[in-house]
Parts: sequence; structure tokens; C-alpha cells
Amino acid sequence: MKKVLLLLFLFTLFFNPIKASHLMGGEITWECIKPGNALAGMYIFRMKVYRDCNGISAPTNTQTIDVHNHPSITGISVD
Repeated sequence: MKKVLLLLFLFTLFFNPIKASHLMGGEITWECIKPGNALAGMYIFRMKVYRDCNGISAPTNTQTIDVHNHPSITGISVD
């Protein structure tokens, strides 16, 4: 039985090409617009995405940050 499992493992190892592409990670930051400005109480969101240059393609220009547990805001668009 062990020999059969070993043969199956070796067969899949040598005959199935393994490819992967990764989105490495990212960061989301925000900044409150200072009081005294007409837009006080609003925020500026920034999103950085790190990826493998040879991996998946870069995200489109606009992404949406999903917002949970807020009564009126469900998402924030980030350019």
C-alpha cells in the first residue's frame, strides 16, 4: 500500500505543473480632514496593494473597501 501511495505522489509531482500567482498583501490607511475645513469630519482613505510582478495582474484603478456593521455605508470607493 505504501508503494502505491508513493508512486501516486511521484506521478502527480512530476506530471502536474504547479503554478501560483499571489497578491502579496496591502495596507489601508485613513486621515481625518482637520477641523476648520468645510469638509471637517470626513476622511481620506488610501489603499496600497503589494503583488508579485510576475504574478496576477494589477487591480483596476478603482477598488471598493467593504464596510460592515454601519447602518448607511456599505462600501468606500478608493481610486
